[in-house]
Amino acid sequence: MPQPPTPATARRPKAVLALGLTAAIPLALAGAPGVAHAEQRPADCPGAISLTNGGFESPALPDTTFRFLDEGEVPGWRTTADDRRIELWSDGYRGVGAPEGRQFAELNATQASTLYQDVETRPGQSLRWRLDHRGRSGTDVMEVLIGPPDGELVPQGRLADGLAWGEHSGEYRVPAGQTRTRFAFRAVSTAGGDPSVGNFLDHISFGTGPCLVTAKSVTDTDAPGGPGASTGDVLEYAVVVRNGGGDRAEDVLVEDTLPAGTRYVPGSLRIGSRPLTDRAGDDEAEQTGDRVRFRIGRGAGATGAGSLSPGEEVRVSFRVKVADEAAGTTVENTARTTFVDPLDGAGLTSTSNTTRTPVERTVVPTDPATPSPTPTPTVPVRPTPTPTATVPTPGATATPTGAPAAGGDGSGHDGGSLARTGASVGLASLVAVASVTAGWLLTRRRRNRSS
Repeated sequence: MPQPPTPATARRPKAVLALGLTAAIPLALAGAPGVAHAEQRPADCPGAISLTNGGFESPALPDTTFRFLDEGEVPGWRTTADDRRIELWSDGYRGVGAPEGRQFAELNATQASTLYQDVETRPGQSLRWRLDHRGRSGTDVMEVLIGPPDGELVPQGRLADGLAWGEHSGEYRVPAGQTRTRFAFRAVSTAGGDPSVGNFLDHISFGTGPCLVTAKSVTDTDAPGGPGASTGDVLEYAVVVRNGGGDRAEDVLVEDTLPAGTRYVPGSLRIGSRPLTDRAGDDEAEQTGDRVRFRIGRGAGATGAGSLSPGEEVRVSFRVKVADEAAGTTVENTARTTFVDPLDGAGLTSTSNTTRTPVERTVVPTDPATPSPTPTPTVPVRPTPTPTATVPTPGATATPTGAPAAGGDGSGHDGGSLARTGASVGLASLVAVASVTAGWLLTRRRRNRSS
């Protein structure tokens, strides 16, 4: 319930507090230098558990206002309040800023109550939880409860925060036989003692850690759907990154090394359908040397990467041109996404599938103004036996093999018949006949000299 305005206060740095039965887990700053990235190559994220609407961003409220809403209007959340009302605020209302996104909830809506969600779980699973908590007019206190929906909820610790948002986290192991688990927040006290005022909540997660799946595809823009590419073709590579885990992923960066045998197409960087520049420092992407980079997610910009909440995905793309040296090879490409687990600060890497594009061996001229060489036609020549001469011995007559006998052409025709035949044969046949005749004449001369 709204009260007189409280003075705006500066937010203190978020801290992790040790809470009752749970161990405090330090949080690393997103993008902190020196974070080692362990390899992760998931095709999917089996067994992922996450809350719905953990940031209270739905339904969307107008700027700087608040609303009492029926629990059925707020996806995922339920309340034990008699009137089933949930109170949401938008960023900046009464000087209170949202720590994440643009909306948050007030646990003490019209009365002291418990806000909760139920999720499917597996016995033995280790689940993590985190949230941001703030007092409204002073120090407010709430309690985190986890357990079976039809049984006793186990306290995880009490949270007490004043006029700055505090960040809290812990772990919970699902006991044997528990296949459904309730994650709840119970109002304990408020600074002013009014049960309808206090305990702001936001940025809540409960479940498994972040799990990013990176999927890559390639399209030949010059021959879509073809079996391969030709030199000079332009290939478009698309990378889709999806968080299939139970917690947000921070500092999400997509990197891709240009495939060997290709050249980057300037001005082709895209996040979704939005074009970006190639220069570093202008926006969320750049192309440097043989590499392209995209900083993606909520809060991403020219100098820092953003975060992806469970269920969110982002598509990025770029283009390359197939160079002549790629002819007869297969162009391969793989992308990788690095990110940080906000709960333990671990750096992780998601590697995409590898795309393979065969390139034809024939080099297609890249300059359309350059004419292709015209092939020289060849005239087939009919094979003809080569005449050979026999050297005569004294008193013998030498006759060339394959040469015509005296008074004819060797086929029983006289000279006139040979002329008629020569008129009807093609150029190749005339050449062959002339060759035979020349050999025969040479043999005649040699025989005359011997006489």
